[in-house]
Amino acid sequence: MNSATDYYPFGMVARTYASSQQYRYGFNGKEQDSDLDGGTTYDYGFRIYNPNIARFLSVDPLMKDYPWYTPYQFAGNMPINCIDIDGLEPESMIDKNGKLTEPMVSVLNAAFLWEKASLTNATWRPYTYDANTRAWASITDIPAGSAASTGMGTTVVHDADASRSDVEWFSLIAHEQSHEHDIYHDGATFFVVEYLAEGAAKKYRDISTEETAYKYGSSGNTGLSQELLNYNSGEFMKILNDPLKTVTQKSMEAESLGARFRRDVVLQKEINNYSSLLSSAEAKLTSIEKNGVGPGVDNAKKIWTQRINEYKAKINNAKNEQVKITETYGK
Repeated sequence: MNSATDYYPFGMVARTYASSQQYRYGFNGKEQDSDLDGGTTYDYGFRIYNPNIARFLSVDPLMKDYPWYTPYQFAGNMPINCIDIDGLEPESMIDKNGKLTEPMVSVLNAAFLWEKASLTNATWRPYTYDANTRAWASITDIPAGSAASTGMGTTVVHDADASRSDVEWFSLIAHEQSHEHDIYHDGATFFVVEYLAEGAAKKYRDISTEETAYKYGSSGNTGLSQELLNYNSGEFMKILNDPLKTVTQKSMEAESLGARFRRDVVLQKEINNYSSLLSSAEAKLTSIEKNGVGPGVDNAKKIWTQRINEYKAKINNAKNEQVKITETYGK
């Protein structure tokens, strides 16, 4: 850079070549703490690192899952190629790179028709991951008021809550991946602009993308995600946690389960909803034909007839999809 002062987004202070002492972040983008006697330490969320002795001050909280490592290891003993992830995400759902696992991609794609690209592009990061995620967490009140937030393009920033159960994680993932689906279709810039515009005029839960996301999952473990976990006596979690199955086997079974859930629950809800709307529309048209008089009657008949045809088409499309799912995946 030619300028003596560089600007960095997401709340980082303006930096000059002579003002590095103002910058709070250091190795791996972790926040420095110079209050400890004897020098600086780095906050990794679940552990504190002391560079003076080149060790963490406590053992890795995941040490039982990795008995081949020393309890004080960093980044899998590969500090040049890797960084230490401090989110404690469930590895069956989110891998070490912050990506959804293959079974998760398969079940969400089949159940909700979210494109695989929108599911695989998303990267989940704990709020302590780097300077940008820390700044975004500050803006969106993570972890004090929010569990997670989508807004940094394809990055989902979360609160790294180690006490969250797999069931709660699944609901959180479904909620935020619904936003990622919207971003995939609308683009990140349009998504943010539309969100801010609606947020200025509506309550939080009435913002269209939030209204949709809460249908899939919420902090109260409700929505379609919970129905999916309960489907067929909790089949998905059994698939996900089966130690005898390969990732490929899990993905194939998750795809089948997701498709059958879509047939039995998602599409059936659509059929029931449009059937109710159809009945109301037919009753309205009958009333107009029987009692309507005046110049607006013909136009009203046309409008309600069009709605009836639309509802019938929606019902037929859903039923046809149900048949195709059964032909492909069985009952």
